[in-house]
Amino acid sequence: MSTSFTFREVIYTVDCPRISEWTPTWRPDPVARQCYISPLILSLHETLEVLHVPIAMAPLTEMESIGWPRLRELKLYGESYDNGEDPAVFARLCAKIPCLRVLDFCFLHRGRAAQTLIRPSNLPFPASFEHLESVDICYPDPSDTLYNHLPSHLRRLHLIDRPRYYYFQEGDPVVRDNYTSQTLGTATDTLAILKKLRGTPFVSLESLGLAFQTDVQESALLAYIVAIFPNLRFLQIHRYRSEGETTADMESVLKSIARSLSSLQSLRHFRVYLNIPDDDYLPPLLPGQKHSVKRMTGSEFMSLLHHYSTIITASCSSQLLTIDFLTTWIFGDRLWTRCDIRQDNDGNPVLDISRNWLWHPSCLDDSP
Repeated sequence: MSTSFTFREVIYTVDCPRISEWTPTWRPDPVARQCYISPLILSLHETLEVLHVPIAMAPLTEMESIGWPRLRELKLYGESYDNGEDPAVFARLCAKIPCLRVLDFCFLHRGRAAQTLIRPSNLPFPASFEHLESVDICYPDPSDTLYNHLPSHLRRLHLIDRPRYYYFQEGDPVVRDNYTSQTLGTATDTLAILKKLRGTPFVSLESLGLAFQTDVQESALLAYIVAIFPNLRFLQIHRYRSEGETTADMESVLKSIARSLSSLQSLRHFRVYLNIPDDDYLPPLLPGQKHSVKRMTGSEFMSLLHHYSTIITASCSSQLLTIDFLTTWIFGDRLWTRCDIRQDNDGNPVLDISRNWLWHPSCLDDSP
C-alpha cells in the first residue's frame, strides 16, 4: 500500500543577523540562485498554496514560465536580489498566479534600480490582481501600475522602508558598500501612488503602512489617507524630516498629524517614526572628546515621547489603545517604545509608557 503526500506550503526561513549587528568585517553571504530547493519549488507549482523563500533562492525565470493555479500567498524576502534584471519579471510571474491573495516583497536590493517595481507601464500582457487582500512592498516605485489594479476589498497595504532609510542617510559603510542606495519617495510621490487606487474609499482596508520624505504635500497626503481608508485599525507612518527641521519643530508636526487622524474612529494602534534630530546617529567619541551639539538624555527623551503621546490622544478617538515610537540611537539600539492607553472612570485617557518595556525582544526593529 502506497501513500502520497501533497505539499501545500513551503516556508523557507533564513537566519540573518540584524543590520545593527553587522560589523565592518562581516558581509552578508550571497545565496546561490540555482540551489537545491529550486527543483522542489518548481515541482509543486500545481498544488502549492503558500510560498515563502529568499529572493536570491527563488528561480524567478523558471517560475514565470509555468502556472501556479493554487498559489495564494507569495513572500520573497532577504538579500542579494540584483534588480538590474528584467523589470517585468514580477509582472509575468504574477500573471501566472490567478488566485494570489498575499503579496509580500520585502527584500534588499543590489543593482541599478533604487525602488521596487512590480508592474511596469505598457506591458503587452495582462496581470490580474483582483484577489489581492494584502500587499507589502518596500521602497515602492511611483510609476508602478500595480496600484491601478488593486481591488477595493484590500485589507492591508504596507509601502515602507526596509532596510530603514536612516541606514542610507547615516552612510553606514556596511550598508553603503553592499546595497543599492534606496530612493525614498516623498509625500508627493506617496500621494500619487494612493491616487492610483480605484474604487475608493477602501472600506475594507484595516492596516496601512507608509514611509516618505516630507514635503509640501504632507498635509494633503494625511487628509487623503483619512478620506480613502476610513476604517483603519492600524496605521504606521515613517516620516523623514525635511532639511532644517529641528526637534522643536516636531511638536507642531505631530499636532498636524494628530488632527488628521482624529477622523479615524476605528484606529486602535498607531506606530510612528518622526526622524527626530536628537535621535540622529553620532559617531563614537574618543576619551576626553565631547560632541559639539548638546543632546537630550534618555530620560528627557522619554519625557518627550510621553508628551507626544498626550498630543496624539488629545485628538484621536478613545478607541486608540496603543502608540509606538521608533527610536534609532538615543537608547543605543533601534527600538519601538510603546505607550499603552486606557480610560479612567471619568473617561479620560491614562498613558503608560515605561522604559523597562524597551528591552523586550518584540521591541527590536529587525531588518527583513
